[in-house]
Amino acid sequence: MVRRLIVDSLRYWVESMHVDGFRFDLASILSRDESGQPIANPPVLFDIETDALLAGTKLIAEAWDAAGLYPVGGFVGDFWKEWNGRFRDDVRAFVKGDRGTVPGLASRLLGCPDLYGHEEREAEQSVNFVTCHDGFTLNDLVSYDHKHNEANGEDNRDGANDNELNWLDWSLVERHRDVRMFVRALIALRLRRELSAGEHGLSLNQILRQARVQWHGVRLNEPDWGADSRSIACTLRSLSGRLTFHLMVSAYWEPLRFELPAPPVDPGRTGGRTGAG
Repeated sequence: MVRRLIVDSLRYWVESMHVDGFRFDLASILSRDESGQPIANPPVLFDIETDALLAGTKLIAEAWDAAGLYPVGGFVGDFWKEWNGRFRDDVRAFVKGDRGTVPGLASRLLGCPDLYGHEEREAEQSVNFVTCHDGFTLNDLVSYDHKHNEANGEDNRDGANDNELNWLDWSLVERHRDVRMFVRALIALRLRRELSAGEHGLSLNQILRQARVQWHGVRLNEPDWGADSRSIACTLRSLSGRLTFHLMVSAYWEPLRFELPAPPVDPGRTGGRTGAG
């Protein structure tokens, strides 16, 4: 009856309230049995996924639960998308300057093959994020180590790490115009990517495995994978050869000078380099 209540509620929200999709908080709890043990084929999750009315909705799982279950990269079903907490943690650790974070960041940049490289999963199922509703705003995340709820009357001892005091301040858009322009440029580059399965007849995992990637450090072809490394660079060429990207990322606290590769030869164009740093 509980399974039916869940599915009927979702159906009502879709059919009568025109909801487009759902994000399930602590969704992994739905994969446990009556005794609390994880099961391979949880019926309620498959009830949701196979329901004809729910088939066209967006199903997003927070792929962990409060009891420690953390099946990111292996959440059940074919249509569920997952919040990728590994992406969040590794990107945060790199930007923060922690030791030994470069190999993890490289994996996240390539679509997390350690999580989604097996045939049952696809990188398209990953929802990559760095911060969300129940933590610091992105601005606060890169500005503070700890919460600052000084106005809560409890000497910053209680309360969540996000309330109206740190909601998005739209006045910062003009102040940080350069960052906004940079992000818009990254979005434009993303829209030009050649990762369409339809174009090549391949899955995203197959495309990522066949993509031509060269890793670098501050010097070309000399990546530093050591624990004290704080930077990495790579050159990526699309399968068709039409697009070349050179990416440089650094979390080092001093300026670094990166060697750049020669621009790709394009008979139809003269001069110029493609890249983002």
